[in-house]
Amino acid sequence: MPEVYMVQLDPRIGRSLTDQVVRHLSAERQLRVEKFRNYMDARRSITAELLVRRLAMDQLGVRNEDIVFGENSYNKPYLVSSPHFHYNLSHSGEWVVCAVDQQPVGIDIEQIKPIELDIAKNFFTTAEYNRLMEADEAQRLEQFYQLWTLKESYIKAVGQGLSIPLDSFSFRHENGDDRFTLESPAAEPYHLTATRLPPNYVMAVCAMEEAAIDPVAVNEQELLDGFLRL
Repeated sequence: MPEVYMVQLDPRIGRSLTDQVVRHLSAERQLRVEKFRNYMDARRSITAELLVRRLAMDQLGVRNEDIVFGENSYNKPYLVSSPHFHYNLSHSGEWVVCAVDQQPVGIDIEQIKPIELDIAKNFFTTAEYNRLMEADEAQRLEQFYQLWTLKESYIKAVGQGLSIPLDSFSFRHENGDDRFTLESPAAEPYHLTATRLPPNYVMAVCAMEEAAIDPVAVNEQELLDGFLRL
């Protein structure tokens, strides 16, 4: 059953503190962090790896220095020593989220921002685009991000990235709740959930087992302090 963990970035935490924990990250992540020009982009990247490291340490009983990441041919990361520990990360704005499962899992979070909805023609099926444009104008933007996060979470769960065209599959909304069913000629038995997060975000989770998503809040300060004590 998928588990979802969420970190809301604390505006009181400064750069000096996050800089101290960089040494606990993988060499690849450290190089990536160095290339960010925007501090908040770097901070989200740092927090994302710290979160999955903490979850692996707690759930698998491994030491931080023994955690080794690998990537499949589509650049989806995994733990080399624990291939049964499936995880996926996403971040946007003030949120960093991680989904964990014993089977493939995907997660995506997006901050709702104004966007030209015509781009949906390039990524959604014709039926999805038509349903989007038929919706109440006040709801269209959120529905766009809902569909976008659903699609992203699915291709991340499958682990093949954008090699799967986003308009090659679609979703059916189940009974007016937050659950969706994948419609695709070669659909795996994936289950999807999309939910609204405060103040202005949409998050979607894709897993092979149907389950209600009850996110666990992780305090950023406590997450950082835990690595500072290592």
